[in-house]
Amino acid sequence: MSRFEEITIKDPTTGDEANVVPNADDNTDLDGKNGLVANSIQYYRIDADTVKPARMDASTHTVQTIEYEHHEIHAGSHYFICGFETLADNAETNFAITTPNSEKETHMTFDIGGSSQTEILIYEDSAVTNGDPATPINNNRNSDNDSGLVIVKDPTVGTQGSLIYSSSSGKAGTNPSRADLSGLVARDREIILKNNATTIFRIISRDGDNVVSYCGEWYEHTPKD
Repeated sequence: MSRFEEITIKDPTTGDEANVVPNADDNTDLDGKNGLVANSIQYYRIDADTVKPARMDASTHTVQTIEYEHHEIHAGSHYFICGFETLADNAETNFAITTPNSEKETHMTFDIGGSSQTEILIYEDSAVTNGDPATPINNNRNSDNDSGLVIVKDPTVGTQGSLIYSSSSGKAGTNPSRADLSGLVARDREIILKNNATTIFRIISRDGDNVVSYCGEWYEHTPKD
């Protein structure tokens, strides 16, 4: 028998079989194999029918992986809404996000910055009407997928809901220092929005001529378990 020939081993008790095949390179066909000898190469399944090797960076010898949210961009399930506007003292802009009644979850991060003091408050289980529809943009510009969220800007608030998050940054005043001037409210750890509910993101300016920018990013994912 050639040392590169595939062999099959069988469990004498259960009858389960596993194929064993030496791997000479990363092009060896492993589809349908239950077991393998891979010459220290790690293989991962990319779909039900295809197995591929993990890659290593030639310079650093680190295994190349991407974060899960990056994967969701590739899959066409990652979206964003971004914009900016100038707000007067104590003026505000609001976004109401309604999630569908489904198993799919919304994993969201956000950055909100102002040229002066800026606050953000998030309310859950809210009720709104009207508002200007906002269209989520797919981060994968080659994908035809649409977000399952319904988002409106500056709606009429019937029920504000329960406050679940509040933050403020920056400093208002006649002559604030440059260090105090900029207000940035950010959350880089994702918040998973409540399903089948409306959540209000309320952005409030605490100074005049406050140039406020906002960006929300999220992916929509059905838990595996």
